[in-house]
Amino acid sequence: MPEGARRPPTVRPAHRVARVPATALVAALVAALGVVNVNLGPRSPSVARFAELGVARISVGSGLHRIMTRQVGAALAALRDGDDSAFREA
Repeated sequence: MPEGARRPPTVRPAHRVARVPATALVAALVAALGVVNVNLGPRSPSVARFAELGVARISVGSGLHRIMTRQVGAALAALRDGDDSAFREA
């Protein structure tokens, strides 16, 4: 198993924390495991980059939920302020 894929200890001193770039970690996991599934998120590589790395499946559910929650929150805040235009759009 690649070093970056191992579960880190619960507590590590700050000077010992090393971050592995997402693309390097994904590439190492694909090389070691063959089939790798990932989540698409705000700080993740692009769909095209994941494809280049050989990722088998990209999950988007959590990202869609995040987007939807933000939009619903904005619509409710606008409604609270008397703006119901979000409910009138097709």
